[in-house]
Amino acid sequence: MTDTLFLDIEDVDDRLLLVGWALNDGDTCSLDGQTAPQTVEFRARLADPETTKVTQGDHDLRYFLLHGHEVAGPWHNTMVMAWVLDENQPLDLESLTKKYTPALVKSKAITSVGNRLYFRKRWALDEYDEWPEAVKWNFAGYNIRDVDTLRSLYYRLRKELVDDEWEAYWLAEEVPYSGVLLRMESRGLPVDLDATAALATEVRGLRDDSEGRLRSMASLPQSFNLNSPDQVREYLFSNVFALKEDLPMSMDPLPGDDVFEITSVGRTLIHGHWLCRGRGLEPTPPAKKKGQATEGGKPSTEAKELLYKHGEDPWVREYCLEFKRLDKLLATYLDKFPKVAVEVGITVPGRESDESPTSTRIFGRFNQTGTVTGRLSSSDPNLQNIPARRELGKRVRALFRGRFIIGDYDALEMRLMAHFSGDPRLVKVFAEGGDPHALTATAIFGGRYGHDDPERGAAKEINYGTQYGGGARTLAMALTKAGFPTKQDVARGYIETIDSFYPRLTAWKNRVMWRAKDTHYVETIGGHRRRLPTFEEGQGFKASGYGDRQAVNSVVQGSAADILRRVMLRVDREFPQLLLLAQIHDELIWQWLRRLIVEEMRALQWECEVGHGFNLRVPLVFVPHYCEGWDEK
Repeated sequence: MTDTLFLDIEDVDDRLLLVGWALNDGDTCSLDGQTAPQTVEFRARLADPETTKVTQGDHDLRYFLLHGHEVAGPWHNTMVMAWVLDENQPLDLESLTKKYTPALVKSKAITSVGNRLYFRKRWALDEYDEWPEAVKWNFAGYNIRDVDTLRSLYYRLRKELVDDEWEAYWLAEEVPYSGVLLRMESRGLPVDLDATAALATEVRGLRDDSEGRLRSMASLPQSFNLNSPDQVREYLFSNVFALKEDLPMSMDPLPGDDVFEITSVGRTLIHGHWLCRGRGLEPTPPAKKKGQATEGGKPSTEAKELLYKHGEDPWVREYCLEFKRLDKLLATYLDKFPKVAVEVGITVPGRESDESPTSTRIFGRFNQTGTVTGRLSSSDPNLQNIPARRELGKRVRALFRGRFIIGDYDALEMRLMAHFSGDPRLVKVFAEGGDPHALTATAIFGGRYGHDDPERGAAKEINYGTQYGGGARTLAMALTKAGFPTKQDVARGYIETIDSFYPRLTAWKNRVMWRAKDTHYVETIGGHRRRLPTFEEGQGFKASGYGDRQAVNSVVQGSAADILRRVMLRVDREFPQLLLLAQIHDELIWQWLRRLIVEEMRALQWECEVGHGFNLRVPLVFVPHYCEGWDEK
């Protein structure tokens, strides 16, 4: 019988304050963050592959891995356990405790105020050394109670998994996957910060040029914030609007009364507002929340809505297609990479490596429970949202340099739809190594199209836009944003053509939806169940339509997740010379410790295409390549 280590840490700004832990049903202790990692027993337990580690989320073990400690699995993550039981429920410790162990619910002692964390709303964690000893003692008690709560929650969730007959699935699929993801996160992606700074300067110049064009077209003052949805909404959908500002008394010359209305004069500032002319466009529909009608009632400023309704307006096009894209690249990636990158030493125990002794790496998060379908989500930063097809997106990917082997699945979700539906046209095009998007282009536009023809690009958007039963308006917006302006009635015609051209696929999607209405769940190819509460009695029409789309989406995306999970597990086990660094959608990135010979590359491809063990009607295609940059694949 293996031992079980229950673990909870308290840390701030990369500094370990406390380590609380308990072995099996023994006493719980809380040790100082400087002492605990050096404790012989604790270090031995972390490194022991026969000791199961239990944590809430992966933060605790990730901390030790990133700080050079040896940590061995298996890992039991209570968030993952609860996610297997019901992926729709909140997964934070407080919510899970209220649901599964309500007797142990306690008040939340650590809160965030601004950018700082506080204990009991008074004691800042980043000033821990200055706390009175009595407060530190109370903090240690809080740490101990967290471990005790975690232990009780774990036993209850384990019982729930047994009772619901999900324990075998969780142990076979999700537990080893937790280990693969933890090791993947602890390796990071190597990034070139000098090239990042150069690209950031270039993109910032392009963004500033775009901002200047927008202000010039609209005669907007500098105080107008192009990143404020409320101010952009005022400008776009009003004929005139007021913009508050305080001007310095020393301003010379002062603006005229026809453009700035003074409301009061202070000692050093002139208070008033600019009189701005708006664009007077017809408002877009309010922003929507999944499964609900509207959110807030304010017109949407999302690019897809603006481009669909006002795509011919030059200000809207400049704002959506230039300014917002450039600003997002800066804020989300180029300005953030230097803040999150870490310089680390490269050590490969027991192996020769010609890699430099240091490497600058970004240690992003890949969240096992980040989606309800089973697909990984990415954060800090979100590497999945880097645009892959546009030039600047490729140049952002080029910043990641290393000894890579990279590959991705060709049309994985469409191949799964061909497998599930058995649609003869889809099965044939994949069996013969054809192009499904060119086939769809022929069905819709007539003629024959090559890879770079715009009709094929539009057909690709149509294939993905109709996969999960999205409506005509959604498809029209997707096509318009992708550069193919389309009206709703035209998009409706495309959907009708697709439904009749792939009749078995359409019939299969309808069967999935009707079965989900009856059972309130769907299952993936690997046996994972996705619950669909939107089909429960009393839900409205819009929620039911969302449920229809989610039913098909969950089968396909969840099955794709099953395949990727199996492949990541098998390659991790069979290819110790490869270190998995990232999974981005259907793409896998490994670092190689030694070059694979031709036969090994073929074996890797076989593992990715066949080794998952699922018997599919159509072949999968995954071709790994040696690359020195992420963009080269």
